[in-house]
Formats: sequence, C-alpha cells, structure tokens
Amino acid sequence: MTDGKTRIDALRDADGGLDRRAVRELLPYGDEFLFVDSVINLDEEQVETEFRIPDSAPYLDGHFRGLPVMPGALMSEAFAQAGSILVRYRLKSVADTDIVGHHVESARFLSLALPGDLLRFQVRLDTMSRRAARLTGGAYIGDRQVGRMRVVVAIMKREALRREVERLKSLPNGSA
Repeated sequence: MTDGKTRIDALRDADGGLDRRAVRELLPYGDEFLFVDSVINLDEEQVETEFRIPDSAPYLDGHFRGLPVMPGALMSEAFAQAGSILVRYRLKSVADTDIVGHHVESARFLSLALPGDLLRFQVRLDTMSRRAARLTGGAYIGDRQVGRMRVVVAIMKREALRREVERLKSLPNGSA
C-alpha cells in the first residue's frame, strides 16, 4: 500500500516540482478538463500550481463570443484540482481514492483572466478528516490576485463513487 507522499515524491523533477505528465498520473482527468499544467511547490500544508489559459478552447470560444474570458467556475475547478493534489499528498492510502468537489464555501473573482495568462494557484489545507478537506487560497496572474476561494472536497473510494454514479443514473430524469 503506497501513501500519497511516497507516490508523489517519486514523480517530482530535479527542482522538486511536478510537470504535466506527472499531474496526469495523479488527477483522473483528460487533457480537455485538466487545469493544472505544473506543480511548482508542494508540502504537507500547501500547494502552488500553474495553468496557462489556452489561446483557444471550447469553453473560451463560448465565454464570451468574440471576447474570451476564463470562466470563474473553471477557475474554481482549477483551484480544486490543485487542492486535490495536496489532499492526495496527505493521504495514507491513495489506491482507488478520488477527490471530488463537495461545495464551494466562497469564491470571489477580483479580476478577469484572459487567454494566454499564466494562472498561479496557491492552496492551503485548513482541515482534513478521513472523508473531507477544507482548502483556502487564491488565484494570481503575476502579483495580481484574480480570485479568492474556499472549497470543501470529499475523499471517496472509487467503488463508492462508482455506486453513487450508478444510483444517480438509475433515477428518472430530473429526480437526482
């Protein structure tokens, strides 16, 4: 049984960071929904990640037509993805474990983030139990803070998540 710290430390590069290839091994997302390009700092209490907003992506092409802006909801998702790496780092067992969004306690979007911008997320672990973790921090472009967030993520075994998805799929439309 491998703990999160051992697994993640084995993926670090010479500078102690994690590149996109390593991030792909940690997060269960396809490239089109992966909002962490690299981890530049990670310890037991905090993580710092980067994400370059692409020049073109379907979510940008439609938000707003002719005037693309990174959606705040996706900035929150990027923050949660960064935080899930920190939570994984702290887990005693990472086998078949998923980190899923539970709720956004607060999110403030202070400035626009545009295609080409390099978003940097600083996420701190406030509290963590066997079932959940509370994360706080911010999003930055250079020294300019563009967002401030506090989210709670749930820690679930993959099989429990699979059962919940199947349960929801079995409900009549609109009943979930």
